[in-house]
Amino acid sequence: MLSPREQVSLLRRASSHGIEPAVHAIGDRANEMALNAFETVRVTVGIQPTHAVDDRDVADRHWAGRTHRAYAFADLLAAGAVLELGSDAPVAPLDPWLTVASAVTRTDDERPSWHPEQRIPVADAPAGSSQGRRLIRVGDRADLVVTDGDPLTADARTLREMPVLATMLAGGWTHGPSL
Repeated sequence: MLSPREQVSLLRRASSHGIEPAVHAIGDRANEMALNAFETVRVTVGIQPTHAVDDRDVADRHWAGRTHRAYAFADLLAAGAVLELGSDAPVAPLDPWLTVASAVTRTDDERPSWHPEQRIPVADAPAGSSQGRRLIRVGDRADLVVTDGDPLTADARTLREMPVLATMLAGGWTHGPSL
């Protein structure tokens, strides 16, 4: 709806006033314009990895030979974008472990990864579900999840079905053995 020049101007203005701009773009041209505009500011890209595995058959059927450009998560990460993983619920299940597994494996069944070159490293996926945090430090908000497995070494099935032992929200246990 905006020219590239207008978009860049608005993004810079918002960013200079401490506002994190958000752009919703669908389609090759719209995404190209948005990404070109965002070259001037820090970019956080909201992605829905489960769509990649949900859409693979339709995409291959209708856009054969062009799907290597679809859901280019690794390319975005390599370009310096901060990835924010989401589910797009209720379109897809609101389960962060399915989202993480889809981002890391690019499959949700026994088939090989769909465009495996676009998988993101397992260490980057949890950060994409926790506002970029990778470590717990003094002063951080105490929103935690305790799992019964190590997501960094889990196989695809375990990652999709990651057993959660306990959760903490704002320093208080909301699920788990201490309740």
